[in-house]
Amino acid sequence: MRRPEPLFEHDRADHVQHIFGTYVREAGKPAERLSRSDRREVVGRLDDAGVFAVRRAVPLVAGALKASRSTLYTLLAEHRAQRTSS
Repeated sequence: MRRPEPLFEHDRADHVQHIFGTYVREAGKPAERLSRSDRREVVGRLDDAGVFAVRRAVPLVAGALKASRSTLYTLLAEHRAQRTSS
């Protein structure tokens, strides 16, 4: 028997792609060419939108950013540290 697909998984991916796509269009460059500060900004937007509160969001975002999960966790930690110090 096949396992059913998780509910709202596509909605979560669509939400990430929407936020990420909006930022990439604003920046005017593809994901591969985003600077570290650009990546931190988009991770911050995703964090502020509550994306990382959802299970399995990190691999999804890492794939969109074309970055490793460890890089994504580092960017997320930097964003959160900056947010609490402000």
